[in-house]
Amino acid sequence: MVTKAASIKGTYLFGGLGTDGAYADQIVAALTAAGISNACHADIWPWRFCRSLPALSTLVDASWGVLRLRSFGSTGHVDKANFSATGPQLNLIGYSYGALIACQLARELAGEQKVTIDHLVLIAAPVSPQQLRWLKHETRITHHASRITHIHILNLTERGDPIFVGIPFWRLMFAPVKLWIQFLRKSGHFIYTKSGPDGDTARRNLADELSQRDLK
Repeated sequence: MVTKAASIKGTYLFGGLGTDGAYADQIVAALTAAGISNACHADIWPWRFCRSLPALSTLVDASWGVLRLRSFGSTGHVDKANFSATGPQLNLIGYSYGALIACQLARELAGEQKVTIDHLVLIAAPVSPQQLRWLKHETRITHHASRITHIHILNLTERGDPIFVGIPFWRLMFAPVKLWIQFLRKSGHFIYTKSGPDGDTARRNLADELSQRDLK
């Protein structure tokens, strides 16, 4: 529960449905090694839509949960978040399903809570065209007026990922088969979940890129 929203600081990674646990922690370790201070893995469980049936949770979240979050249909994000870190900036990094959470959370923090977010990073994000229009509106506002100082969109389409920011509903419906293949191979959309040297390199490159974009 947030009691003093204006004092929120730190760098929070909201991982995807396939990046809970070790992989998200490895991304956080890479962020820390790149000099991004106080990075931490934010728990996405409060935003899961089938918590009473864990065995079905991923399936439900990957379908109903994604559609609901894409439509700005879930609220109370600030109350669900555990902002316990400190640091010079407030940075929200969302990967895949976690990017939908980060996008919604940024909207609520910047709007209702009047909190300044230094960096909003959306990686391989199934953000809807409606949400993309909101993001573009934020980037057109001067930094003095906007409470989201920098928005970074990192698609993985060059790796074959069928998901991208602004993906329309009809294309999202055709994505699951390709996503399942990539999940099994730990490629494309799931490159950051890959174990071993290739995964380490991908996570390190991501962290270095974010560091170069002035996340601290």
